[in-house]
Amino acid sequence: VHWPYTLLNLDALMDMMALAVHAGKIRAVGVSNYSARQMRRAAARLARYGIPLAANEVHYSLLHRKPETNGVLDACRELNVALVAYRPLESGKLRESTLPDNTQVPAKRSLSTLVPSVLRKAEHARLAVIQETLSTIAQRYEMTTSQVALRWLLQRDEHIIPIPGATSAPHATENAEALKWYMSDEEFNAIDRVTQPQKSHKGFPIPIGSGH
Repeated sequence: VHWPYTLLNLDALMDMMALAVHAGKIRAVGVSNYSARQMRRAAARLARYGIPLAANEVHYSLLHRKPETNGVLDACRELNVALVAYRPLESGKLRESTLPDNTQVPAKRSLSTLVPSVLRKAEHARLAVIQETLSTIAQRYEMTTSQVALRWLLQRDEHIIPIPGATSAPHATENAEALKWYMSDEEFNAIDRVTQPQKSHKGFPIPIGSGH
């Protein structure tokens, strides 16, 4: 179920999914973009039929860590549901440096355009720090920054399954190599520190990887 908002209410939708499982039309039931509350409700409904909720596919990456704070990751642990992380590389932002050349804010701008520009400059500065941290660790293991970003998610929790995109066979191979190594706790914690959500001095979130 790719989105929680459908013409059917959640209970009726899970009833239909359960019937499809028992009819042999599908093997498991997964959802996408469900909140923690919706996950628990779906799991409870499926449990009436003896069927577990298998997965919830949500946006999760080093630049978009909302599943850690909105209860989704906790619900996955509680219900033993896989968290399938889409956009784990933020459309390439976490591959080798993709920073724009010009991040300067023009001297004269109206307030309505200046504030977004300042936020973008802060976003670029933060992304540079993150990429430098990933690059330093990548060099130690002869890996790429994307492999480090994927490895961090894999080590974050056993319920997390990243699903990075690939536009070529080498990209697919590169992504798969993230399964074959481990970073140290110190390296994991270093990445954790620099990717914690940041706020500007006015309290506006810096929108790296907001994605919506």
